[in-house]
Amino acid sequence: GWNTYSGGGGNVLSETSAALAHGGTNYLKAYQAFIGSVNYNGVYQDNLSGPGAVYAADGWAYTAASDALAGQNAAWIEVTFRDASANILASYRSALVTTNAIAAGTFPKNTWIDLPVTNQYDPNTYAITNHTSALVAPARTCFVRCQVTFQGDAAGSAGSVYFDDLTLTQTAGGPQGNWN
Repeated sequence: GWNTYSGGGGNVLSETSAALAHGGTNYLKAYQAFIGSVNYNGVYQDNLSGPGAVYAADGWAYTAASDALAGQNAAWIEVTFRDASANILASYRSALVTTNAIAAGTFPKNTWIDLPVTNQYDPNTYAITNHTSALVAPARTCFVRCQVTFQGDAAGSAGSVYFDDLTLTQTAGGPQGNWN
């Protein structure tokens, strides 16, 4: 049920290892395209939704010491609410996995870290506008997209991030929101 997207041939792989996976045996590995410009790669899944529906989302992320995130590469989990033309109406993200987060110890290597989606972003400026665990579908919402994004830097820096046990749970509102 996941769709891949790629900015210039980047990679997202499904891998199997019961010893490495956070849960079960499968997990996702994302890394950059190595094309000499900033690129975005990942997977997404769309679900019908409507105004007033409320969600919570999270997932687990991991970077191996042998292939740790480097340079200006970054990764995150994102939830967006979209209209019938797929325009973004509201955007929420987890904390960013970056080399600074790794160096500061907030995202240690060789450790699965839970990334709850709690940062609300302005969809036009990408500035954080709020911190909340209630992801609310605004007016004109037709569907909700849950997405993993890997942003590769222009320098072609190495590193990858694994993702596992991604969840998007509707916590309030009707099956397709509240159409009042």
